Amino acid sequence: MELLPPNMGSLAASNSDSVGTIEILKRKSEDVGWEYGELVNAASNNKLRYKLCKKEMYGGINRLKQHIAHIRGNVRPCKRLTPLDREKCKKALKELKKKKVENKERIQEVRDEVHIDNNEDDVVEIDGSTK
Repeated sequence: MELLPPNMGSLAASNSDSVGTIEILKRKSEDVGWEYGELVNAASNNKLRYKLCKKEMYGGINRLKQHIAHIRGNVRPCKRLTPLDREKCKKALKELKKKKVENKERIQEVRDEVHIDNNEDDVVEIDGSTK
């Protein structure tokens, strides 16, 4: 049997040659954080093992990048990294924050353009019936 991560579906049977073996699939993500960590268990999406220091922690890939980038608050800084590793993760976190701010601004612009009148006296006729 082959163990699939929760986001990939349920257990799938394979041929009899692989009975008794468990194969954990990797995440399909281009996030730089996956260079430094891996899932410990395919059944648990949020338990990661950091490749540099072998530390296992619950959290997501952002928490792993904070560990590598030495951003305090949620994690302790990693002691086994190169300055390049630290800068790559810092840059990735900054880009993510920028994208979130841009998305929030875009959503607010759309909300500002839309005006919803909550006047319950209005009757809308759709396909000959009133609603």
